[in-house]
Amino acid sequence: MKHHLLFSVFALSCTVSFAQLKVKPNGSTESYIYVKNELLYVKGPIDLDKNSNSQTEPSIYLRGSGQLLQGEAATNDGDGMLSVMQKTDPTNAFFYYYWGAPVGEPRSDYNGNRNFGVKNIYEPLSGEFGRSARQAATTTAREGIKSPLTISTRWLYTLMSPGTEAAANYVRINSDYDVVPGYGFTMKGVGLTNTEQWYDFRGRPHNGTFAVNVRGYTTNGEPQMTLVGNPYPSVIDLNKFFHDTDNGDLEAIWFYDEDRFIATPSHNYSGKPFGYGAWAPGGADPTGTNKGTFTAPPFSIWRQDGSSAPLPGDPAGRNNPDRRYAAIGQGFMIIGRKDIPGTSVVNIKNAHRVYRKNNTDVNFYRGVVNSEDLETSETAGKAINNNYVPTTSAEDSRSHMRLYVTFDRNFTRDLVLSFSDEATDGFDRGYDAITTGGMASDAAFLISREAGIELPHVINAIPYQQGKRVPLSLKLNKRSRVDVKVAEELNKPYANAYLYDYDTEIYYPLDNQNRRGISLDLGAGTYNDRFFIVFEKLDIIPWKGEDVETFKSQVNIFQNNQQQQLEIRNPERHEIKALSVYDMSGKEVIRKSNLGSSTNHSFYTGNLSDGVYLIKLITVDDIPVDYKAVIYNR
Repeated sequence: MKHHLLFSVFALSCTVSFAQLKVKPNGSTESYIYVKNELLYVKGPIDLDKNSNSQTEPSIYLRGSGQLLQGEAATNDGDGMLSVMQKTDPTNAFFYYYWGAPVGEPRSDYNGNRNFGVKNIYEPLSGEFGRSARQAATTTAREGIKSPLTISTRWLYTLMSPGTEAAANYVRINSDYDVVPGYGFTMKGVGLTNTEQWYDFRGRPHNGTFAVNVRGYTTNGEPQMTLVGNPYPSVIDLNKFFHDTDNGDLEAIWFYDEDRFIATPSHNYSGKPFGYGAWAPGGADPTGTNKGTFTAPPFSIWRQDGSSAPLPGDPAGRNNPDRRYAAIGQGFMIIGRKDIPGTSVVNIKNAHRVYRKNNTDVNFYRGVVNSEDLETSETAGKAINNNYVPTTSAEDSRSHMRLYVTFDRNFTRDLVLSFSDEATDGFDRGYDAITTGGMASDAAFLISREAGIELPHVINAIPYQQGKRVPLSLKLNKRSRVDVKVAEELNKPYANAYLYDYDTEIYYPLDNQNRRGISLDLGAGTYNDRFFIVFEKLDIIPWKGEDVETFKSQVNIFQNNQQQQLEIRNPERHEIKALSVYDMSGKEVIRKSNLGSSTNHSFYTGNLSDGVYLIKLITVDDIPVDYKAVIYNR
C-alpha cells in the first residue's frame, strides 16, 4: 500500500521507513517531506507530484546529512522533485570539480531514471537548510557568476567512452540533459574570488543499478578512464562497489583535484597545476573499518613557486583523507583492468548505498568524513524497528610507510608502501594502484604486470619480510635535487628502514622523525635499479651472474691525467650496461648507459675537480664492479 502524504509538512526527527511512497499536494496546499540530518528509507518506488510554487516545488528536501535510501531497484515516477544540496570548498570560476548527478529530469510522461542537465541545478535562496531556490542561469562566457548563480556551459563535459586525459575524449553537454545516470560531469565554479558555493540539485531521485563502461590500457600501457559519479541522493561505499562480484573488471579509482589558490589562475589545462589522487580499498571489508589508502595528486604538497601547500581537504595535515565513502554529488574516475579485451561494464548498485551521518554535513570532494554512523540499505529497517545501533570503527589496522619524493622543491609524488599478508610481491588488485599520470620527473614503485612488463605504481602492497629489497624508481628529465621524506608510518612491522643507494653503497635512514629527509643530487635519466627500500643493512648482497673478480681482472680502468680522460679497456668484450662516476660526497658527476661490448671507451674529465673518485661499472647481469681513480688535471 502506498503512503499518501496530504498534509503540508512532514519533518523527520528520526529515521523513518516506507514500503512505497507517494507525495502530492493537497489541492492548493503544499505537501513535502523535510529530512534534516536523518535517514529516509523507502523499500519500494517513489512517486512525486510537484507543488505549485516555483521556488518550493520539491516534494522531498534532504538537508544537512539527510539522505534517501531505497532498498529495491524500484522505478520512480512523477513530475515532482527531490531537493538535495551540496557545497564545494572555496573556489572560483577558473577551477573544475567532478560531479555525480543524484537526480534527473522530472517528467510525468516517463518514469524511471532520467538524464541530468544543468537545468537541474538551483541557487539556494534561504540558506543551507531552507527550501526556497531558483533555477540557476547559464552563460556561454568563460566565467560563471556567484549571484545570481550563473553557470558557464563552456566547462560542462562528460567522459562516458573510456579514454585518456586527451581533451578530444571529453564530450561537451552545454545546457542539454545529456548526463546519463551513473556517469559524472565536469563543472567549473563561479565568481572571481575564492568562496564556498552551495548548489541545490532538484529532480527525480535516481534509484537502481547503473552500468558504466570501462576499458583496458592503451597499447603503450596508459590507463583509460571513465568519468562516473555517485548517482544517488545518499552516500555510496566504494569498498562495496569495488569488491562487488560483478565488478571484477574495475582496477582503480582516481579523484581529480587542482591547486585552487594559485596567484594567477588559468582556464587552460596547460596553465593548471592539477592531477589525480589514487585510492586503493584493500581487501573486501563489509564491517566498514578499513578506509583504504589514498595518495594525493602531485601538485598538492608543493606549489610551482616552491612554497608548501596542504594535502587536499586536510588543513590539519593528516595524510589519508577518507575516500571510501563517496558523498552525494561526488564524481570520480574509474580505471578498467589492464587486459580487458575491448569494452566491459561495471555496476553501481543500491547494495552499495549506505547512510553516512556527520555532525554537520557529508563532506564533498576533498573533505574528511568524521564521527559517522553507518547504516546500509539492508540494515536501515533494523535501525527503525529494532533500535539498531551501528557499530563504531575499530582501531586502524592498516600498516604502511608514506613517502614524499620532491623534485627541485617543486612538485611532490606521494607514494605508499603498504604491508599486508594478503598481498604478494606482484600486482594485487585492490591493494596496488597504478600511477595517476606522469610528471616530467617522477617517482614510483615498479610492479610486474606480466612477463617482461613493469609499470609504475603509487601504492604498492607487499608481505613484510625483513630482508626484502623494494626498488624505488626515479625518472628525471634534468639534473635535479631529489628529496625523499617519510611523511607517515602507520603500524609499522619493521624496526628500521633505509633508502639504500646501490651505486654508492650508502644507507640513508628512513623515519618520520627526520623532518629534513634525504637530499640527493642526481643527473637526468631513469634509475630503476639503483635505489631500494630495505629493512636491514646487508654486508653482502647476493648478486647473480658473472664472477666479480674475473670481470675486474679482465676490464681495466685508467685515469689518463695528461689527456684529461677516463679510459676503459675491455679486451674480452664484456657487455657493460652502465658507467657512473661519483665524487667523495656521493654526487654523481658522470653517467653513461648502454656501453655495450666495445673494447675501448674514454670519457672527458677535464671539467672535474682534483680528487679521488668512485667508478662503478654495471654489467648486463646487474653486477656492480667498483674502481677508484685519482683525477689531477695538469
